Amino acid sequence: MERFKELDGDGYVPREQFFESLAGLLGDRFDASALSEHYEDTAWESPIVMPGAFDGLRGLANAGISIGVVTNGSTSTQIRKLKNSGLIEMIDAYVISESFGARKPEPSIFRAVCGRLRADPMRCWLVGDHPEYDVLGAHGVGLRTVWLERQVPWPDEQPRVYETRVSELGDAFSFLLSRTAR
Repeated sequence: MERFKELDGDGYVPREQFFESLAGLLGDRFDASALSEHYEDTAWESPIVMPGAFDGLRGLANAGISIGVVTNGSTSTQIRKLKNSGLIEMIDAYVISESFGARKPEPSIFRAVCGRLRADPMRCWLVGDHPEYDVLGAHGVGLRTVWLERQVPWPDEQPRVYETRVSELGDAFSFLLSRTAR
């Protein structure tokens, strides 16, 4: 599993490169395109949602807070994740990079989700786990940010522009509820 995670780069290695590396690791009997096809066909049948996601989203919705998702990736994959996890029923808007035509950290993708929510970016928050793609990208267009500190460390050369950093998703929701209740 450790080698698999290393090859995957916490989901940031391009899929084509990942499957080429995986096929090389597994040996001649495995073809990168066949592995990729199998993955695309089956990987998102039952996605695992981070602990605290459903309760946190319900809490925000009950407080009258609109919820948007901005995600990089293929449209078909991201839609399957949202639908099969049940998250799509809990959000008000989403923007997927492939169908939108820009990827995080491009400013336009963050503005787009704010537009779909009919919200001023200066009044929006983003919770993200990638310092550059999520936090710095969103901050660049005026969103306030929460850094969900996970596998990707904060780059030493970048200013710490987040309002708070948390290690658990539930803590991010608690923070947001405390900030928006004012």
